[in-house]
Amino acid sequence: MKINHMLVKEQRQLRGWTQQHLSDITNLSLRTIQRVEAQGQGSHETISALASVLEMDRQMLVIIEPIESKQTHALGWPVVISLMIGTGLGAALTYLLLQ
Repeated sequence: MKINHMLVKEQRQLRGWTQQHLSDITNLSLRTIQRVEAQGQGSHETISALASVLEMDRQMLVIIEPIESKQTHALGWPVVISLMIGTGLGAALTYLLLQ
């Protein structure tokens, strides 16, 4: 999941904690804390642990990504065109077979 890494880092620094200290009190690995702060990546468990220790609502830490991506739109037109061609060919074939 995407995590608001800037908020995590800001909250950690406001408390005067090192990444190692945050790792220790959340029971997460140092590498996990580094990954969260650098890339904004983490599991549901990571988010729960951070939210608990930072005394924040989970939803404040999660970045909601849109359901549709650019790839979905890129695939949409070929599918629509294929359906239109397939429908037209199917109708024409049915017409010819019924005569």
